[in-house]
Amino acid sequence: MVFWRVAAVSLWPCRGHFIELPGLRCTELPQHPLGSKGDRWSDDLELDARNACDDTDSCTGFMRYTGDNDQHCFDWCGRPQFCMPVSDQDKRPFAPNAAWTSYVKSEYLEGLGISHADLRGYLPGRAQPKKPLDGELAREVNCDGTGFGQSSDVMLIGPDRLNGVVNGSHPLQPGCHVLYLSVGDPPELLNNQAVHGVLSEIEDAVLPVFSASVPDQDFAPGTALPKLPRRYYFDAVPEFPTTVAYRKKYVLSVYFLSPESYCPGPNNTRLSPEKVKGDLSPQHVYIEDGTHQTREAAFKHYHFTMFCGDFSLSPFPPLALVYSLAYVAHAMAPEFIHWKSSRMFFHLPDAAQGVRSTTFTNLEAYLQNMMTAPSQEKVMEFKETFTLLSQVLFRYRYVEPIRHRADVAACGLCDARDRERRRAEQQQANAKVAVAFCIMSRRSAHELRKVVRETWGKGLAGKAPSVVQRFFVGKAANTSHALHDLDDVVELPVVESYRTLNIKALSMLSWAHKTYPNLQWLVRHDDDVYLRAPALLAQLSSRPPIRYFWGMFDHGSSPVRDPSHQHYNSYEQFPKQEHPAWGDIFPPYARGLLWAMSVDLVAATVKEFMADREDQPDIPLDEVAASSLPHPDDPAVGVLIAGLVQRGMSVNLDDRDFNSFSLNPSCNSTFSNIHNRT
Repeated sequence: MVFWRVAAVSLWPCRGHFIELPGLRCTELPQHPLGSKGDRWSDDLELDARNACDDTDSCTGFMRYTGDNDQHCFDWCGRPQFCMPVSDQDKRPFAPNAAWTSYVKSEYLEGLGISHADLRGYLPGRAQPKKPLDGELAREVNCDGTGFGQSSDVMLIGPDRLNGVVNGSHPLQPGCHVLYLSVGDPPELLNNQAVHGVLSEIEDAVLPVFSASVPDQDFAPGTALPKLPRRYYFDAVPEFPTTVAYRKKYVLSVYFLSPESYCPGPNNTRLSPEKVKGDLSPQHVYIEDGTHQTREAAFKHYHFTMFCGDFSLSPFPPLALVYSLAYVAHAMAPEFIHWKSSRMFFHLPDAAQGVRSTTFTNLEAYLQNMMTAPSQEKVMEFKETFTLLSQVLFRYRYVEPIRHRADVAACGLCDARDRERRRAEQQQANAKVAVAFCIMSRRSAHELRKVVRETWGKGLAGKAPSVVQRFFVGKAANTSHALHDLDDVVELPVVESYRTLNIKALSMLSWAHKTYPNLQWLVRHDDDVYLRAPALLAQLSSRPPIRYFWGMFDHGSSPVRDPSHQHYNSYEQFPKQEHPAWGDIFPPYARGLLWAMSVDLVAATVKEFMADREDQPDIPLDEVAASSLPHPDDPAVGVLIAGLVQRGMSVNLDDRDFNSFSLNPSCNSTFSNIHNRT
């Protein structure tokens, strides 16, 4: 019955296409006509294998050795094995084998009545990506290892579990109760007094994407309606595919959100999947079936992918957009997605093309010309640049599995609630600090510090004790460099020098983290910046303080390798990088003129920095010590955060306010000018 229902729609919409199945072996033909021992796999060999299988009626696919055994690789890495049909109906057509990848004809799989979802049953541990609550009414969350270990008795609950609380049949145990709301859940559940916080896939006027709606804070007004709990937007992306650079073999694929979806055609016509298959080769048309394999096939080998369907009712961002970036397939998306993408990352609209209507008759030829015509070279370079840039930001955000991201968010929400309570209850001044403005300054910059205090810094004084402002300087090289400042200057145990800016900045983060136990946000900026602090504080109050990093980000900056340059980085400080498009570059980092970071990310960054010093705590923090870290401080912080991501921690880089910074404070400037929202 299940097979019949699935077969009512196309199980394998890409007829004539070889489906890639990692971790599976098919039934082997005895002949091995291609390759020799000692050969290596190549795109040409793969093409020969496809053609050979297409020319042989008894061939259903081919296999490639992808394991790590040297002897097996010598024997088989350059020799494809070919697949034969299964004659015994009771025999399984595939066997799990992590060392092999099969490429199987889609029409053979459809003939067997096997869908992508069925194939997951052949692979141990390859279950569907889970949701924050995967069929559970509620679950306890362990906050150890999330960065919010002080939060205890956190429970993530679903609407059905909350109904048991309402009718009194299943009261909740004491603790912090976080409701998870999915699209379609009734919003009136927010009014339940048992709920202390909400993670919501649902956006509204008060809770747009990637924001927080909280009660009034001790440092800024909130946006939550009276008596409603704090809410954090949670983007329910189940996975960010781990990919490598694949050779693109085709120009265009079309991805339908469902069998009933359509592409908007000219003159308000609707182009169904069957209609598009008639205009485009059927093997390039895909229909979402809930599996990773179908999405991978729709994007992996294509330069462009057209999205078709009504995405307005789906959580944002849609999985199609996530996959298009993972596989560097330029997205041609409905205008709704294109417009909304700017609310996620500043340059994301530049990585996609908004589409109001289309026709497929000549589209493939048009795109082929765009890729090959010399006059279009800059256009393609522009698209590739921002696709790769956005790919990095997505990987940072979704590197963790969805359930663990939900755990972190629930623990972070409860932690923010606890910190606010402790700031209200504790009497020590440092325990009441929610936001610390940490200003990098030179010892000799007395006048700059004075100007800050007498201008925009005056406004912060009225927000004490929840908001503090501190200037950070290094140690004097000799007694002639005495300080003549107020008690808002912190002298760090770092020798004052331009080459020690990296360890000075990281020592500043360490000092603030140790000094203010209930800190929520750290704002770092230079002493020559004029800042509209109330606007920034109001903005921070509407951002989830969970692994959050806000600023004006530099993407693709190259380290200086010239020893005579003040920004010189040796290969010991920062090893040479091999980005596929840009070569030797730093990971993303926020420019030091101004950035903000949630305290949990501050703690993780400080821990990363201090880990290298635990064995030698008495080494002086001078230029010799500074030469072990990237230079200057901005990329040094970026490299440490990239290390956290590499080890599996999701980090939210927020670059949406690129235009809120003014590097050239003139109304007439053509770049980074000043305006009403600066």
